[in-house]
Amino acid sequence: MEILSDAGKKQIDQVVGSVKDSIVLQPIVVEGYSNDADAAAQITLSNQRAILVEHYLVQRFRLHANDIGVVSLNSRPPQLSGKNVWDGVAILFLPPQRQ
Repeated sequence: MEILSDAGKKQIDQVVGSVKDSIVLQPIVVEGYSNDADAAAQITLSNQRAILVEHYLVQRFRLHANDIGVVSLNSRPPQLSGKNVWDGVAILFLPPQRQ
């Protein structure tokens, strides 16, 4: 079973701190990644990781779960990451929608 480590929480806090108060105005997507050899295990594990981070964001920063999307992915990292494999999560802050 996956848990969110203290080091992981600290990293999330730093990321959220970098966007400051605008976090409440931005839709957020948490992408979960896993490099497990089994494709079904990849999706399961990546989903667990993304949900852990989503729950942390909701509890720690009092965000609304409706404003956070969760996506389960394999081990292919975000294009701009500069990495070949990803095993963890990525948090995307989308631009606020203009009304």
